Amino acid sequence: MTLLPRSRIFISSPRDVGSERALAIRVLERLQLEFCGRVELAPVFWEHQVLKATDTFQSQIPRAGEADLCVFIL
Repeated sequence: MTLLPRSRIFISSPRDVGSERALAIRVLERLQLEFCGRVELAPVFWEHQVLKATDTFQSQIPRAGEADLCVFIL
């Protein structure tokens, strides 16, 4: 089995743009279907991360600089 290249896509936005965030998810799902078998798109949304109460919020979210692509919704 050959592993596909993986592209991490960091999505950043405030909470008040929920519909735009939902649209970003749909777009990424459609792109994943289009590029199926060639690349794995791995979106990173802070609200999908498991956070611990023993540390601060900011220190636990993934760093944007570690992603292959960053999308900022304002």
